[in-house]
Formats: sequence, C-alpha cells, structure tokens
Amino acid sequence: MLCVYRNGPLIDAVLAYRRVEALPAAPDDPVSRVEDWVTGWVAELAGGLLARGEAVLSTPRGSVEAWLHRPSRQHDGELRIRATGAGGSYSSSRSHLGPTDDEQLRAELTRHLSFAVVGLAMM
Repeated sequence: MLCVYRNGPLIDAVLAYRRVEALPAAPDDPVSRVEDWVTGWVAELAGGLLARGEAVLSTPRGSVEAWLHRPSRQHDGELRIRATGAGGSYSSSRSHLGPTDDEQLRAELTRHLSFAVVGLAMM
C-alpha cells in the first residue's frame, strides 16, 4: 500500500490507478494508522479471547490464532499468537500479561493482535 500526499494531477492519477493500492495522506496523518476493517477484525479477535480464551481470524492473506490465559491478582497471564501466511510462512509470539483491569487488558490484547493481523500483509 502506498500513502501519497494530495497536491496535484500526478497524485490524482496514482490514486485513480486501480493496479496500485493507494490512499490519500496528509502530512499530519499518524504513521501507524490502521484501517477500520482491520480494527473491526482485531476487535472480534479480542472479544473472542476475552469470552472464550481463544479466537481465530481467517483472511485471504492468512490466519491469526490466539490463546489467552487471563491474568489474576496473584498470577500473570499469557497471550500466545500464531500468524500463518497464505504461502505457509508463520510467526508466533508469547507475551506475559500482568494484573490489570478488563479495559487495560482489552487495550493490551488489541495492540498485540493489531501487529499480528497487519503482519499478515508481509508474509
């Protein structure tokens, strides 16, 4: 994906060209912007983890599987993620999660899952 600053006919041509995935961008846009549909997928994954302790997302680019052992006041929790690209390459991660409230836990899960889902594009 290409992000281009909107300021002339050449940029308009790149944005209109269907063989290149391009989005308009402004100088003050955040570098780490995540598309709304990715945010939706991540929210579904996080919801599944919080409700069932495991969740799977399948996309045309690959899949993300995640397992959650919730932290408690006495014990750290653990998040495991395995991302498998459509070509068979994969990555896995394991993160320890300290005691936290549900809102902070959801935010931490969302951060880790966002990297995994966006990472599918590079596999």
